[in-house]
Amino acid sequence: MRKYTEALNYLLNSRKHKVMLDDMTVVFWALDDNAACNDLMAALLFGNPDSMDAKRTDDMLRSMMLKARNGVLRIGQIAGMENIDQNVDFYIVGMKPNSSRLAVKFLYHRRFGEILQNVAQHQVDMQMSEQVKPISLWRIGKSLISPKSKNETVDVALMTKILEAVVYGIRYPDSLLFAAVRRVKIDREDNMSYVHAGIIKACINREKRLQGKKEEITLSLNKENENAAYLCGRLFAVLEHLQQEASNNSLNRTIKDAYFASASSKPAQVFPNLLRLAQNHLGKVKTPNYYNIMIENIIDKLPGKFPDTLLLQDQGRFMIGYYQQLKSFFIKSEEKAKAEQGEE
Repeated sequence: MRKYTEALNYLLNSRKHKVMLDDMTVVFWALDDNAACNDLMAALLFGNPDSMDAKRTDDMLRSMMLKARNGVLRIGQIAGMENIDQNVDFYIVGMKPNSSRLAVKFLYHRRFGEILQNVAQHQVDMQMSEQVKPISLWRIGKSLISPKSKNETVDVALMTKILEAVVYGIRYPDSLLFAAVRRVKIDREDNMSYVHAGIIKACINREKRLQGKKEEITLSLNKENENAAYLCGRLFAVLEHLQQEASNNSLNRTIKDAYFASASSKPAQVFPNLLRLAQNHLGKVKTPNYYNIMIENIIDKLPGKFPDTLLLQDQGRFMIGYYQQLKSFFIKSEEKAKAEQGEE
């Protein structure tokens, strides 16, 4: 008992072996004396800045993700990881205080190489651009609670299931997708974050892949995607952008604040009214044909009518379509600004 206590206290007192996920303590260790395993897992999975320098972490993650995308991840071939034993046992344990004792919420045990491959795939699934942007478990949990709340915490059971999906490479829990979609609807006055988008994309794509089907959501706007929910999300982004341009970005409240939640659930009830409003906005912009063509191209891909109801996954597809279409406008604006600066 004394040795167990000493070992646990050592892990709890080491910033390289312990992280906090709200009020849950997570400790992790490899059964060898090579600190690289712990450092790498702390940086890539938990976003622990004390484990490795940021540049080394980004370089390793970028290399792993590129190889994982191509399905040829070989850990020993990644610079800086040649001396890591892929077969070493690695443990991750989650604990919470319970009266005078500790309650073990989970204990995951696999070979380090297997866990690292699954972590790399998880990061690939979560990405929403070509730029490498690692998303830690802490960021995922933070995105699922209200940014205005000071006391709300993430459900421990949900975080446990998320971590299990990452470590073992299995499907994400349905409650994760539900929580992310719900958060986007409730916080509609704020822009949808890349973390929310990444969660939705990861949940949908991973389920498809594990069923042996083709992943459907790409890193950026996919004009070939003819899913009705995705198209509705794109159309909503176009109409919102049109409204903002027509008002010279002077509106405090846009169609997103008034209609986003209902449009993502019951498009047929909302879009006819939004399209009528758009006719007024078209007369106030410099390039009405630009918007007309985009609107027509999207509507032409719909199966004759707007969907009556969108279930959970399709609500997620709606939000991805909205996010990617809106992001494409900002990319074009940035490219235009750079071109104008170059001319000067």
